[in-house]
Amino acid sequence: MKKIALSFYLFFFFLTGSIATAQVVGIQEIGKYQSGDVLEDNEHWVEVIKGDMPLVLSVPHGGRFKDEQIPDRDCPELGRVVKGIDMNTKELALAMQEYFYAHYKKRPYVVIANLSRSKVDQNRAIELATCNDPIGTKAWNSYHSAVTAVIADAKQYGKIFFVDVHGHGHKVQRLELGYGLTTKQLTLAYNRKNTVKMPPTSSLENYLTQGGKRDFYDMLFGEYAFGTLLEKNGVRATPSLQDPYPQEGEAFFAGGHITRKFTAADFPDVFGMQIEFNFKGMRDTDANRQKFAAVFAKTYWEFIQHI
Repeated sequence: MKKIALSFYLFFFFLTGSIATAQVVGIQEIGKYQSGDVLEDNEHWVEVIKGDMPLVLSVPHGGRFKDEQIPDRDCPELGRVVKGIDMNTKELALAMQEYFYAHYKKRPYVVIANLSRSKVDQNRAIELATCNDPIGTKAWNSYHSAVTAVIADAKQYGKIFFVDVHGHGHKVQRLELGYGLTTKQLTLAYNRKNTVKMPPTSSLENYLTQGGKRDFYDMLFGEYAFGTLLEKNGVRATPSLQDPYPQEGEAFFAGGHITRKFTAADFPDVFGMQIEFNFKGMRDTDANRQKFAAVFAKTYWEFIQHI
């Protein structure tokens, strides 16, 4: 894959070889590049791998780059400041993309935050994400503009399935699929209660309003729900037909700012989820990451075929 320096605002970039220095205007410029090209902003905060299918993987918390021009986040008055890395989530997303290309000659788009979460938390609203630091704000905008650019490019291939890749350290070893629904809401939905009010608040709303053939219940718990297919393919996941909602006292992440933002009405071609991956057996070794990549690809194709 070819690496190209790129920023997602009005900027200049330089490529060696036959291409001269050029001015690029607008985030849609990603369309000029080829599948597999690697693009970075000038500060190396954000990395994008261009794909050629309607699948986008976002990795906001795997970065290790502690850019010293940005102070460590310290603004508890704005909310809970979390600084920890989601270990090996970048490596997991790359394994997923590589498996698709090796076996199907298709690539998902991947957007990666290389900047450490201790500096900027891309999965929070901008004030808490940056503690209002101006350079941190620029870095936050760089990531979110990159995701916007990728979505604009990917929609040429169809309705976009968006996956925000995270890691959890909870006791129960399974994938947590965050559709913007709490444990209480999932419990109600499984028992077919209050389901009229829930879809508009979920990351499935665009799918449901854009003519999807499965209903809300089926997308969470049905035979072809993503979690159900993961379980069938050997990976524990909730919500699913087999494990519809976390039990009392079990920790669960419902999905964060990125998933809510990029599956909202402003992005009508996008639906998806935040996936929280347990570490052992998923993110811990290269062999396990490759094993999951195969399961994910198989699950994705089965899912897309039936929705």
